Amino acid sequence: MLKPGGRLAFFVITFAEGLTAEQKVWAGGHSPEQIDAGPGYPALLVAAGFDDYAVTDVSDAYAETVDDWIAAWDAEFVEIEALVGVEEFSDRQVRLRRAADAARQGLRRRYLITAVLL
Repeated sequence: MLKPGGRLAFFVITFAEGLTAEQKVWAGGHSPEQIDAGPGYPALLVAAGFDDYAVTDVSDAYAETVDDWIAAWDAEFVEIEALVGVEEFSDRQVRLRRAADAARQGLRRRYLITAVLL
């Protein structure tokens, strides 16, 4: 719960407009319904009593962060494979590489949304 003047901040991931279902699956690495946050957050925030909202595209930084996750897991692959298994490790790295590529290509977008409660 927030009191008046309290700030809210969160990230959402969505797709570029006009992508086909197949492009969304490729860009998301799984079902498109599991990732597409949609464009309706500003209206939802206003309806919930928030004001002074901002939507900031942080897709480039997101791609860099995903690259860092991949590198960190690759650096510790022996230990991580022992914990999660070879197949899970490999699948995760493939999905993350696809996510980073999709962000760099503008297909997958990440936004920081902030707002203040009235």
